[in-house]
Amino acid sequence: PDGVLGFGRDPGPRTILSEPETPSEREADLFAGALRRLTPHAIVSYGLVVANVAVWVTMVTAGVSARSPGVEALIAYGANQGALTAAEGQWWRLVSATFVHVGLAHLAFNMLALLQIGPLVERLLGNGAFVVAYVLAGVVGSLASLLYHPPALVSAGASGAIFGVIGALLAVVVTQRDSIPHGELRRLRLSALSFVGYNLVVGLVVPAIDMAAHLGGLAAGFVVALPLARPIVGEPSRARPLLIGAVAAMGALAVAGLTLLT
Repeated sequence: PDGVLGFGRDPGPRTILSEPETPSEREADLFAGALRRLTPHAIVSYGLVVANVAVWVTMVTAGVSARSPGVEALIAYGANQGALTAAEGQWWRLVSATFVHVGLAHLAFNMLALLQIGPLVERLLGNGAFVVAYVLAGVVGSLASLLYHPPALVSAGASGAIFGVIGALLAVVVTQRDSIPHGELRRLRLSALSFVGYNLVVGLVVPAIDMAAHLGGLAAGFVVALPLARPIVGEPSRARPLLIGAVAAMGALAVAGLTLLT
């Protein structure tokens, strides 16, 4: 993504000399505390950042340009290209392409966005559900890019998956209106819609941006997260692992079906 707007707000401890909390600050504190209890550690988001950076470091260490890698290098490290992914049956590129970036600036923008958005949505969904939403959104984004662009075009980057995280957040906002405090719900909705709107405008202006991957990932993240969204209070259902597994399986089948269209 090319724009990062404010998402996470995790208030730290206040000193005895602090200003008294306003009602909105108290609401934010309670919401942040509930999220930390719901999902104590957002390990997946940070792990994804490490993995993306590790791929870039590996490429640079091997002699690939840090700022502007060539097409051959991108393909060698797993970028998405219709002539290889579909025509040659290299479907693994649908996943690997989400970890390959076209230079340091591309990587930095995407990882900044993931750090801003990922931990919040991971705490809302839970670690396992977040993995499912992120991976499926990234794969569907890669497929959308494949279907929309000519076979020779090369695409790469985590932005389709990151748009999927935004889609997942919108699904939570839609399904958990009674669970999330009103002020926080409004802030999350505004931030998510602003993020999408800003990046859509930028995508219309900058031709190099893969809008097909963005929109495909956004839609996939929303659909996948609809059954996975959960209240921020109360005990988790014992059947939740089965639900996550079922959604992952159905998502994989849907992706397999979509590959038949390519």
